[in-house]
Amino acid sequence: MGRMNTNYRLAVPVRKRVAIALWKLATGIEYRTISHLFGVGSISTVFNCVQDFCDSVIKVLLPQHITTPEAAKLVEIATFFHNRWRIPQCVVQ
Repeated sequence: MGRMNTNYRLAVPVRKRVAIALWKLATGIEYRTISHLFGVGSISTVFNCVQDFCDSVIKVLLPQHITTPEAAKLVEIATFFHNRWRIPQCVVQ
């Protein structure tokens, strides 16, 4: 999530980028409001912070916390749904 400084501007620090993303995800307020609140230059900066944070969470945390069940477990789940609610093929391998 870190960015490098350039000759034209300083990069937004990682802690601030995370704070911006969490604020947006927690409150759902407009990008413009968040850019004023955190003192960053533009709406696209806030958008990029949120996108980078979400991409990082998906890349790092998703494999650790959400796993795909094995084939036998998927068949068991599909059978349960079919027997309980008469919904066929709700789980696809």
